[in-house]
Amino acid sequence: MNYSGRDGLEDDESWKSFKKWVKENLCEPDIFDKIDWDMLVDRSLSFEEAVDEIRRQLPSIWLDTEKSGSRIKKIVFIKPLIDKIKLGEVQVTYRNKPKTGIYYVVSNRFKSEEPKVFIEFYKNEVVDVEKLTDEDAQLAGVDTADELRKLLYKWYGRGATIYRNWFRVKQVD
Repeated sequence: MNYSGRDGLEDDESWKSFKKWVKENLCEPDIFDKIDWDMLVDRSLSFEEAVDEIRRQLPSIWLDTEKSGSRIKKIVFIKPLIDKIKLGEVQVTYRNKPKTGIYYVVSNRFKSEEPKVFIEFYKNEVVDVEKLTDEDAQLAGVDTADELRKLLYKWYGRGATIYRNWFRVKQVD
């Protein structure tokens, strides 16, 4: 099993997600077609590494370059997982999109609540849901791979591209 995160952009779905991120974060949309992204970006890099690299190479073409990547976003976890995150017992989340940057953790998307924990995503990789092990599930605070698969199919459907997003706790209040 590869935990290096270095294979992030080698498959077409990850590359497509990366290019979508680029389009959404350019200060002017027409810039996208003027740059040969295939030549500029090393596809052996992870999503996050590639973002950092193109921001370094082309610093003036991004939306709000001062705050780009430093904006804190919200991510939802169920309450029992939030407790495990605070204790450092959860290291990953499986989602249908790669996550980068700093997020504050909440238990409900619709209710306003004070964030109690902040996490920073530092690596992501596409996974084959059918090949996930109990150990993989436990990294996300779920007991078994079967239980994790059931949740992923419920949330994202069968056949969805799923990313293992590695994070570290930045702050606990």
